[in-house]
Amino acid sequence: MEERRLHVLGAGVAGLSAIATAHSLGCKVFANDVRDAAREQVESMGAQFIAVDAQGIAGEGAGGYATVMGEDFTRAQIATYARVIPDMDVIVTTAMIPNRAAPELITSEMVASMRKGSVIIDLAAQTGGNCVYTEPNKAVVSPNGVTVVGETNYASQMASQSSEMLGSNFTAMLEVLGGAENFGGEHWDDPVVKPAIVARGGAVVWDPNPPRPPAAAPTGTAVEGNGIGGFGGASPMPLPPPEEAHAVIAWIQEHKDELALGVGGAVVLGLGLAVDIPEAEVTHLGYFVLSCLIGNFTVAGVTPALHTPLISVTNAISGIIVVGGMLQLSGPVLSARVACALAAVFLSSVNIVGGFAVTARMLDMFREDANPKKALAERSS
Repeated sequence: MEERRLHVLGAGVAGLSAIATAHSLGCKVFANDVRDAAREQVESMGAQFIAVDAQGIAGEGAGGYATVMGEDFTRAQIATYARVIPDMDVIVTTAMIPNRAAPELITSEMVASMRKGSVIIDLAAQTGGNCVYTEPNKAVVSPNGVTVVGETNYASQMASQSSEMLGSNFTAMLEVLGGAENFGGEHWDDPVVKPAIVARGGAVVWDPNPPRPPAAAPTGTAVEGNGIGGFGGASPMPLPPPEEAHAVIAWIQEHKDELALGVGGAVVLGLGLAVDIPEAEVTHLGYFVLSCLIGNFTVAGVTPALHTPLISVTNAISGIIVVGGMLQLSGPVLSARVACALAAVFLSSVNIVGGFAVTARMLDMFREDANPKKALAERSS
């Protein structure tokens, strides 16, 4: 069966959830967001980040939400989508801006370029939608056979899951406030809790108009004072890097695997020329390099959803490495043999402790006493 390609517009909470679900189902997932900080989040979920063909623009506003972009960025954004969308089978749009209508990102020309049977899920339909064909609470079929779904109330269609997730959020917030044993006090000033408090002790404490960050000085313009921030005037904004720098960064990102292999080979070659390694240990180094390659390809071939259980299996292997490293500790302290043995013992010990810690947390999620909903039901009965 041919691998399906899915593109997520907007990498917020809903977008990241869509990425995780699609990736677990075996789709080739692509994602885009105007916020530069979203790239790392998207790539950590197993998706490929598609950057807008515009340099030096970051679309992150207050609170981590997207902000309104200028006309130049909007044109570059539309051009990027027009280039990418024809190859997609499913598109999930989640782009919304607080207190504004959702931006129209998918034009009729883009929909016409898609294959018949493709689907667009518009999660921004409640605020106008990101697609030109979106109609609230309707599934519209375009002239070329593309289905555009504009549901506005998915929560009501999943009442049990929605209630459980909402209850989990409330429980987590109460835990941040100190739980039953240490509730309140200094926890009221927690940066996560404070913006969510409307009233406390009979008084309204919520500020509907939080202070805005000071506006930055225009790029490349003169400022008053001596030019030193905090001493007589604001510092000028740095000039954007030249286009050549962006081209170099893009080339490095596209060839990072080849660069990693080249740097690794150069390091090994340098060590071979600079360090006097006995012939008897060259074979062991070969085994070490081979094991690294096998481990890399093995883990890369495993579904990311199974990486956490895989850590438990590698604990036994790390234990063997610790024993082997300890057996190689005899000899001069400054020798390559002892240095490699110390590194092996340390890194393997970190892997063992971290593996068991992560596995324990994963197993706690499935214990009945760790499930607030089940625990509450047992207490009430």
